[in-house]
Parts: sequence; C-alpha cells; structure tokens
Amino acid sequence: MEKLENQYICLESCPQAAAVHSLRIIPLGRTVTLVLARQEDHADDPSYSGNTVFPLAGRIRGSRIGSFALEANDGPNCLHGGTSSRQACFSLSSRSSDSLTWTVRREAGEDGLPAARTYTTRYALDGKRLLIDLMMDSDRAVPCDMTSHIYFNLSRESDILNHVIQADSSRIVVNDSSHCAFAVRKSAGTDYDISRPRRLADVTSSPLLSFSRGLNNAYILDEGGAVRLSAGGLRLTGRSDSRAVVLYTGGYLEHPMSHIAIEFEDLPFSSTRQMTDRFRRHIEFSFDWD
Repeated sequence: MEKLENQYICLESCPQAAAVHSLRIIPLGRTVTLVLARQEDHADDPSYSGNTVFPLAGRIRGSRIGSFALEANDGPNCLHGGTSSRQACFSLSSRSSDSLTWTVRREAGEDGLPAARTYTTRYALDGKRLLIDLMMDSDRAVPCDMTSHIYFNLSRESDILNHVIQADSSRIVVNDSSHCAFAVRKSAGTDYDISRPRRLADVTSSPLLSFSRGLNNAYILDEGGAVRLSAGGLRLTGRSDSRAVVLYTGGYLEHPMSHIAIEFEDLPFSSTRQMTDRFRRHIEFSFDWD
C-alpha cells in the first residue's frame, strides 16, 4: 500500500488495479470513499471500487467492439474491460512527496486486443485537489476508454440520499433493460434532470429509475462542465477532459445507495470509443468544506 498525504487529504493506493483504496479529508477526520476490507479484495470485488478501469469503461454490448471480441463478464456483455482489469497487479514506476505512478503491461492478445500496451495511472495531491491521469501507449491503434471508478459518500450517514448533486449537462444516455446504452435524450425537465441542485433521494425515487435501482447513466457534459456533490458540510467538484460522466448511485452494491460512483468516460456506445495508440485522460476531484 502506498500513501500520499498533505495537510488536507490522505490517499491510500494499492497495486491491485492501481486502486484508490481510501481517501480521507484530514481536517474533518472523514473517509469519503468506499473502502474494501483488504487491498487484495480489489481483484475480486464486483463493484470495481476505486479501481483503474481499462481498456474500456462501461458496458460493451455483446462483448464486441468493431472486430475485437472481449470477455463476456456481465451476461453476454463486457463490463469495465472484463475481470482481467481488476485482477491486474500494477507496478510502482515512480513516486514523489505529492505523486505516485502505477504501470502495467499487457501483451498482444490479452483483453481481446491485438496490441502490446502499457497502461499508466498517476495520482497527485495539489492542496485540496486529487489529480488523476490515465494513460495508454500501444504499438498499434486499439479501442481505449479508461476511467477511475471511485465511490463517494461525503457525509457520516450510511447512505447518499441526502447528498445534493448537480451536473453541467442537458443530455443523458438512457439504457435498455440490460443496462447497455440505448439512446441520447434531453434531460432538461425530466426526472433525470440534474442541471440544478437536487437531492439524490428525489432523483432516485423516480419510477423511470426503478429497473436500474437508481442512477446508472452517462450525462453528456457541456464544454468545460463539472459535476458537483455536497453533503454534511463537504463539497466535491469533479472535472475531466472526457465527454461524459457516468453517475451510478450504487443500487447493486452490497449496501445499496451507500455510495455514488463518479466515472468520467467517453459516450458509452461502441461507435464512439477512441481507436488510438496513445490515450490520455485527466480527472480532478476538488474538495471544500465549511
């Protein structure tokens, strides 16, 4: 286990899936992420809690993207790159007083992709900000859409229902009954609308969300847009250079609605995933409190 700490934030990260094992706000004495019992549990936990997700975040319908056949680990679909991403053991390639970098090598044929690749996750602390950089370098173009799968609960309560959420977005990706992306719809004026601050209890109680047990949807972000979450006097702002953010209120967690995952990624359609030999994504989570 590796630790980064400044006067505001303490981050614990482990080599298993280059995961955020825990994140604590020091002045409040409050751990604000879902914490598994052991670092080894990141290899098997179906929630992907804190993990670096690669090569492809989200669900891939039919476990195929173009000509590439992926592992079917969610019925007929591929979820978060298959089980191999959470079982990957990264190596610590560098660290300093305020940053650490994990890397893992994948050979051609692994994960269903015909290319030798290196995946990298870098964590850094900058004041009240956690900075995450996700990278992939490959010897040929392959599909890639990495994310960091951190679950948050900003309060001392056992659930997130009293959290207030807002996102700079007016469009949402709706899913079919298998939770795969189906179509883009306007969210303004609908039960999905979080362009203004709303309690998660009010959002997730909508009958439209009963089959998914709450939110499990991609919001298409306005240019430069952010996601904002607040509870218990603590405020989080999430930003990224991705086009969308998936908000999952944990309806299928062992303790449903105990945490919310904020997953910055591309639009969750096979046709919109990047084909590249050099992938870069930057994510920032900023905290403030009373």
